[in-house]
Amino acid sequence: MGLPVSESPSSFCEECVIAKQSNTPMSKGPRSREHLPMRMVHIDICGPIDPPTREGKKYFVTIVDDFSRFCELHLIKHKSDILEVFKLFIKQNPDLYKIRCDNAKEYVSGELARYCKKSGVMIDPAPPYSPPLNGVAERANRYILQKARALIYEAKLPKSYWGYAVQTAAYLKNRIPNQTVGNLPFELKYGKPPDLNIIKVFGCDAYMRVPDNLRKKLDSKSKKMIFIGYSTMGYRLLDPVTNRVVVSRNVQFNEEKKKYISIQDGFSIEDKDLAKEEGIPDPSDTESKSYEENTRHRRNVKLPAKLNDYFVYEANVTTLDSVSFEDIEALPKEEQILWKKAMNEEMESLN
Repeated sequence: MGLPVSESPSSFCEECVIAKQSNTPMSKGPRSREHLPMRMVHIDICGPIDPPTREGKKYFVTIVDDFSRFCELHLIKHKSDILEVFKLFIKQNPDLYKIRCDNAKEYVSGELARYCKKSGVMIDPAPPYSPPLNGVAERANRYILQKARALIYEAKLPKSYWGYAVQTAAYLKNRIPNQTVGNLPFELKYGKPPDLNIIKVFGCDAYMRVPDNLRKKLDSKSKKMIFIGYSTMGYRLLDPVTNRVVVSRNVQFNEEKKKYISIQDGFSIEDKDLAKEEGIPDPSDTESKSYEENTRHRRNVKLPAKLNDYFVYEANVTTLDSVSFEDIEALPKEEQILWKKAMNEEMESLN
C-alpha cells in the first residue's frame, strides 16, 4: 500500500511507552500453595471505619492461612496495635515462617518488623500500589465487609455494632466451602468438620436462662436478648434494655421472628409489642408522651381532709339527676343526716 515496512518490528519505542504504558497483567491460573496450615499467612488492615465500635475500635486485622484459607479477625483501635496481635499470633502458631502483606509502613518498618526478624518470621511485602499481589487478604476483607453490612441491615442494628458483625462474618466464612481449596477452611485447619448445629440467625430473638443465684423463686427463668455473635464458650447476646453484651451457653433461639431492635443514643425500640412486654416507653408515641408529661405533676396531688365531706356530697348530687324523699330514705343513715342538714340550712336561708 506504499507504506514503509519496519525492518525491526520488535524495536523499543520510548515515546510509545511514555504515552501508553499500563500495568503488567497479573498471571492467571492456580498458583502454588503451602502444604501445611499456618506456615504462611496473608494479612491486611481494614479501616478506619466510622462510627467506631462501642469499645472505640476503628480497624480490624484479617489473617488468612495460605493452606486452608482459614481466616482470623482481630479488632484494634490503632494500626500500631497490630504488634500486640502478632505477638500473640506467633506464640500460638510456632510453625509460621512467612507473612505476606502490602507495603504499608506498619509492616515493613517499626517494631513489628524487628519483632518478626527476632522471631524468625519473614515479612514478604508486595510492591507499593499493587493490591492484587496481596489479593488473598484483600478479597477476604471485601467478603467480610459485604457480609457484615448485610447482617447489620437485616438485623436492624446500628452501625456501631459492626465489630460483632465482622467477627460473625469471619466465623461463617470458615464454615462455608471455599472454591480455591475445595473444602471447609475449618476442616482443613483442625482436621475435623465443624459443628453446624450451633449456627443461628444473626439478630434473632435469644432467650437466656437467668442463673439461680440472680433471681428469686417467682422471677422469670429466662430473659429475652438479641443474638449478635459467637464466643469460644457460648453465644454473644445483647440486652436491649441495658445495652450490655453478655456471653452465655444456656440459650434458646427463636429464629423465625425478630423484634427488629435499633439501639442508638441509648436505645430505641421499633417493635411496640416488645416495648410493652419490657415496660419500655415507645419514643415514637409523641402524643402519649406529651400527655404523660403534662399530667405527671397532678397524679400525686392529695386533697385536704376538710374537703372529704364536700366530695361525698358532690358525688351524690352528680349521680342523682332529680332527688326525691324516697331517694333520700334509700340512702345510708349517714348520708341521710347530711341531706337533712343541708335541707335545713337551705330552708333557714330562705326565711
